[in-house]
Amino acid sequence: MLRLRMTAFAAALMLPAALALTAPATGQHKTTIGVSLAQDDNPFYIAMLRGIRARAQELGWEVATVSANEDKLKQINGVQDLVARGVQGILISPIDAVGVNAAYDAAAAAKIPIVSVARGSASPNQTIHVAMDEKQIGRDIAEWTARKLGGKGKVALLMGPSGAPTFKNLGDGYSEVMAKYPGIEIVFRADGPLTRERGVKQAEDVLVAHPDLAAIYTANDDVALGAMQAVNAANRKGKTLVTGMNGVPPALRAVKEDNLAMTVELNPVEWGRLGVDVLAAFLKGDKVEPRVFIKHVIIDSGNIDAPGPRGGPPPPPPPFRRLSSRKIPLTPTLSPQAGRGSAPFARRDQMADTVMARQGSAFVSELESKNLHPLWDRYQRITPIKPRPPDAPFIWRWRDVEPLLQRSVGEVSINDIERRALIMAHPAFGAETTTTSTLLAAFTVLDPGERARPHRHTGAAIRFATRADGAVTIVNGRRCEMKAGDLILTPPMVWHGHINESDHRIIWFDAANMPLIRAVDAHFFEPGDPRNNEFWQVDQGEEALWTEAGLRAEGATASAANSPKYRYPGDATRRLLAAAPAGADGMRAIRYVNPATGGAVMPTLDCYAVRLSRGTPTRKKRTTYNVVCLVVAGEGRSHIGEETFEWSQHDVFTIPHWTFARHEARGGDADLFMVTDKSAFERLDLVREEME
Repeated sequence: MLRLRMTAFAAALMLPAALALTAPATGQHKTTIGVSLAQDDNPFYIAMLRGIRARAQELGWEVATVSANEDKLKQINGVQDLVARGVQGILISPIDAVGVNAAYDAAAAAKIPIVSVARGSASPNQTIHVAMDEKQIGRDIAEWTARKLGGKGKVALLMGPSGAPTFKNLGDGYSEVMAKYPGIEIVFRADGPLTRERGVKQAEDVLVAHPDLAAIYTANDDVALGAMQAVNAANRKGKTLVTGMNGVPPALRAVKEDNLAMTVELNPVEWGRLGVDVLAAFLKGDKVEPRVFIKHVIIDSGNIDAPGPRGGPPPPPPPFRRLSSRKIPLTPTLSPQAGRGSAPFARRDQMADTVMARQGSAFVSELESKNLHPLWDRYQRITPIKPRPPDAPFIWRWRDVEPLLQRSVGEVSINDIERRALIMAHPAFGAETTTTSTLLAAFTVLDPGERARPHRHTGAAIRFATRADGAVTIVNGRRCEMKAGDLILTPPMVWHGHINESDHRIIWFDAANMPLIRAVDAHFFEPGDPRNNEFWQVDQGEEALWTEAGLRAEGATASAANSPKYRYPGDATRRLLAAAPAGADGMRAIRYVNPATGGAVMPTLDCYAVRLSRGTPTRKKRTTYNVVCLVVAGEGRSHIGEETFEWSQHDVFTIPHWTFARHEARGGDADLFMVTDKSAFERLDLVREEME
């Protein structure tokens, strides 16, 4: 059993007697502290708040809370409200290490100490950070894994979200130790969202590439449980170890059932209590270290059932380092050698469960064995308060993409492949080939005379001509020529293929909704015969009946679902953009529509052309659907979430759902092509839009 490290400060501040702080006498002003946690509905933070309230009550303090729920502006405003109310101190779990610095600035300006709990801040005004020792935890997981593997084997790392310091530190600590074992090879490493679904997908992919994989490191228990599912499905149980992080009840049950190899247990209730004690010490005049570490415990099959302290008492803590000579007395009941029940981290059965009472866990295990899940144990995950996109905004620069497109022509023959296209794969999804959670975007290249063989599929797709003069797309037996700025539709299950009839290399932009279709497992694909020359011997056909705006030929075939018009000429788009007025958000926008219905061009894809006027930034807007933007012409800047992108012609960037975005042109007007899945969300009655 591995009983791991805790600073002496975590021990020295744990009991009320240690601070000699008692409830104030009648008539005295009561101490009030403010609390702003990152999430309202996360079981971890619910338990942490419970610990904060309990410890504050013991000290005779009052607690004022403000909601943040992963909204940075909301957290900043909430802390400013706490400052205005005159609280004596603030406990905060910041949503972002930099994005809520204004909250710390407000507290510092009012000379109110602000203590970060769990998550930390890069703000110089952070008073203290009550943290987990991330690098040490990574090292401890790695040492445990290396011992279990006998110092050799292939390992995959399923990291946390890109750019998050916590998960970077965990991974760095892990890699630091693994570098000392020449027999251990890290064969896969990917950032990504902390979801079970991602764990399943990435573990499946890496197990296909490396069937002899020895271990999978995961950044949290949700990812671990998904990876464990993939390992069991591949009949690798007991052969591929999966390690978790956080010690949530489902992970602890998985360790007990010998599915999950181990997890690291952190106690959010005691984390909250420690945050209060650290703040109390600071208010009392003791200058403490800038970082105070909470204890962590590795839980595996060797100590999951331990009735008392797992494997015996922890080693004596090192002396408490402080910045002043003032001491906080250590009571005898706090001795790390004390008997069972005296130390706050001694037993898992004394810790508050992050979701439900400990006494219910046996019942939950019984339910799960019958393939039943209790709603009270899962409702926060089933019914989140608001959307939380797994991907951050991202940009692909044309200057980086184009050389690789050109190179791809020499690397692969069009006769040997389905399409010569480079897909823009967002790093948040790891090995998953997708641009956003529901959309795919790519560039396709063809040399003179080359044909991209016919096929059809359930996914809806579009082509937008960037450098495609001389290309022809055959759609449903119609010849659609491609000129600059043309939009070509290929609706679901419609035969289509492409040919370059010019004397030069051509490139166009593609988008499709395969990720959405795959998510509901409704995708079908049917290849065509590349030797069927009759497929290419067609004319414009009924496309000629839909070329004039506002006119419809009697007898023209039309579908209520997909547009009967497949080609939308770029010159017509540019003329209408020049005449269109600015909308409420400040941009001139036109929607490509089904001429038979006036609605979206396809039930699951919705396309827009946008013109940004120089000197007129758009208003901030967010929506429940995803957006992929292609820069058609001009230069500009977009502020999306916490990211700011400078862009120019043919760059591609994403706007994840429920993320505020605003845009501005630079040096002149700029045109964007936007492909979205708004129409799919409309049919599901899930469209929600907000503008500031």
